Amino acid sequence: MLFTDDIRDRGALMLCVGGSHAYGMASASSDVDIRTVFHVPQRFRDNPFVEVESWNPSPRAKGWGPVSAQALKQLQPAEQACLAAQGEFDVQGHPLGKFVRLASQSNPTILEHLFADRYLYVHDAFRPLIENKRVFLSRKHSFQAFTGYARGQMERIETHRKWLLNPPKKAPERSDFGLPKACPLSDEVRDNIAAATTAIMKEWSTEQGFDGILEGTARQMVERRLRQYQTDLRSEFPVLLTLEDIAAKRAGLGEDVRLVLKGEKRFKEARKNWSKYQGWLRSRNPVRAALERRFGFDTKFAAHALRLSRAGLEVVRDGALAVLRPDAEELLAVRNGALSYEDLVSEVEGLYAQTKEALGSSPLPPEPDYDRITSLLLEAYERLDAR
Repeated sequence: MLFTDDIRDRGALMLCVGGSHAYGMASASSDVDIRTVFHVPQRFRDNPFVEVESWNPSPRAKGWGPVSAQALKQLQPAEQACLAAQGEFDVQGHPLGKFVRLASQSNPTILEHLFADRYLYVHDAFRPLIENKRVFLSRKHSFQAFTGYARGQMERIETHRKWLLNPPKKAPERSDFGLPKACPLSDEVRDNIAAATTAIMKEWSTEQGFDGILEGTARQMVERRLRQYQTDLRSEFPVLLTLEDIAAKRAGLGEDVRLVLKGEKRFKEARKNWSKYQGWLRSRNPVRAALERRFGFDTKFAAHALRLSRAGLEVVRDGALAVLRPDAEELLAVRNGALSYEDLVSEVEGLYAQTKEALGSSPLPPEPDYDRITSLLLEAYERLDAR
């Protein structure tokens, strides 16, 4: 028996509104985002051939079962109006176990489920998690997650801004980089260089005290920024060695191979940038595109970056998350172009510095309370599986 939408509905533990409606930033055309957490019965959890992951189904304006249908009747009038106008809503759900794991990592979107201002439906077995929501917070993960997601938004803004101001003219060709039609480096050589590069990054992380601290998105972001930093330095000071230069030397490769490697890397990066640029052109929302043309950057991403930055500071400094934003009007103004790109960068960087400084006096514990979290999860499972 497959894990069906009907089982998800009968196993619903929580339903709430997410996105702009939850933040107090919705307009008449805003999507209605529904967030849910559902129970996976033990017979599915124990089955090695059934993997129940996050759920993002086709929109269902009337719900996907009696529990969700009843919950949707609790929508506020403005949300009902948006739903009626669009005829559909966006649904995202997580099985309870995965939800708890992501919450303990301070995933900003997941934490919003626990700190929501109102719920459409809450099962009694899920209520203790809401009542004990602060056990999921920690200095380590809250700082990394909120600042990491905010910087991710800023990187997207920066990339799109570069494309707006200086769009690529044509697809890159190997000849543009002085390369032959086919790569002369064998798979073995490239594998050796990749392995040496990974080892260098590992050594650097350990030397800087980041190994074992930076994880997931935060670690990837640090590595990307380190590579970008080296690329920027390389353009200004050509004599400096890149990670790949050092890795190639460690792999015992000569200067001729390293020169080819550099050309291959530049070509690969240009091709990747071209592919992303073409995808961006194809998928651009017309309204977002108009905003970008008018203001020179994506102001919707800007509002999200600012919201995440401010929320991250509040979580680290105060130990609480305000989902319904007290600064909603200001964030809406940013989304409508009230803040210049330069001022946006300055404010986000300033908030990052404040959040980092707040770590020293944060009321949050260094790590989540894993023992308490585990107990809450097991108690919920016992209660649900006994039904």
